Amino acid sequence: SQLTTLLLPKALLQDNPRATQGTLVSQRLQQCNLLELKAQQQAELAAWLNELINSPTGQPPEPITEGLLDVSLTAFAEPTAQTGLNQPRQERHNAALKVLHRCMANPKDLVSSDALSEELAVSRSALFKGCQEHFALTPTQLQRSIRLDRVRTELLQGDGSIGAVAAEFGFQSRSHFARRYREQFAELPQTTPRVSQL
Repeated sequence: SQLTTLLLPKALLQDNPRATQGTLVSQRLQQCNLLELKAQQQAELAAWLNELINSPTGQPPEPITEGLLDVSLTAFAEPTAQTGLNQPRQERHNAALKVLHRCMANPKDLVSSDALSEELAVSRSALFKGCQEHFALTPTQLQRSIRLDRVRTELLQGDGSIGAVAAEFGFQSRSHFARRYREQFAELPQTTPRVSQL
């Protein structure tokens, strides 16, 4: 089985008639944190997530946001979908979200796992287990993945040199950077299309 974590802002749900009080969707949003996706919903979610990943902008375009919301609400409205509540995971879940938000907001910072644990006020165990459960990565690997993603965004949108952009995000060794970049994006940084080349 595969686990995908979706954060649905309340603002997106408040005015949506499919999530109003008394509906199955509303009940499930309040009472469960695990939801089975049927095959069709899995395929649609994967398609929208791919659109989001390949979107060049920092903020997802409205059609992608609406598509993700529609798939999510459809999944919550599916009466045959299994649901569950896994309370013991809450600390790990919170730790994973905290480290994700921290790394996204400060992609150029290189922080040890111990320092992250202390800064975010979460146990080291919750930090590691949360990152593993949500992202299949260690905290260090998650930081590197986010930094690589930001480097690729800069390369896609700008015309700065690869070495300068990589160094800006903490990659000092070119060979190490190129290897990690290829592992994550299945291409070398010099083959990433640049806006100036289109």
